Amino acid sequence: MSSTSDEQQSGIFALVSYIPDPLGSFLTELQQSLAGDPTPQPHITILPPRPLMLSLEDASLEVKRKLEGFTRFEVELGKVSLFPETNILYLEVTKGSGALQELHNVLNSGLLHHDERFEYSPHVTISGPLEDVASGRKQAQAACSSSEMRFRFTVSDVVFLWQQDRNEKKWERLWSQRLKDSELSDAANPHK
Repeated sequence: MSSTSDEQQSGIFALVSYIPDPLGSFLTELQQSLAGDPTPQPHITILPPRPLMLSLEDASLEVKRKLEGFTRFEVELGKVSLFPETNILYLEVTKGSGALQELHNVLNSGLLHHDERFEYSPHVTISGPLEDVASGRKQAQAACSSSEMRFRFTVSDVVFLWQQDRNEKKWERLWSQRLKDSELSDAANPHK
């Protein structure tokens, strides 16, 4: 195998959908206010990080092929919860969880399948690991409760992230694919 081919197949990738503003900015400020390790830009993970078993190009083509059948959908976030295994706070997905689960299941199959460490649970991470979980959770709940922010957004784009070296902290955004408009909105706007 050539060194170019080896380089193409190294690293890890993940699929996410970033949360648009103004909710995205609110969640960024919330993340920064909580003690704990820094967290990435607010997003919903669709495929958690996994080793790249195909070339980058082939993995991209496979993901894009599988995304063709999906339409945009609404997500609503609920209460602040905790992953006890990691002491990470997150917001539950109360609406759109089924659509996210289906998207994950379709993408985590065939050539892209990976046995994940944790069972897939749609959520938005709002803190890194916390030492004082009770205080962080109380602070996050208070911020969310007092906000007039609508904790609702549309999942319309899926972003392909890649790291060549698993020990790196920075993800490279390779591409983004827009999900189709729903058939209902296509019927309402025949010029699409």
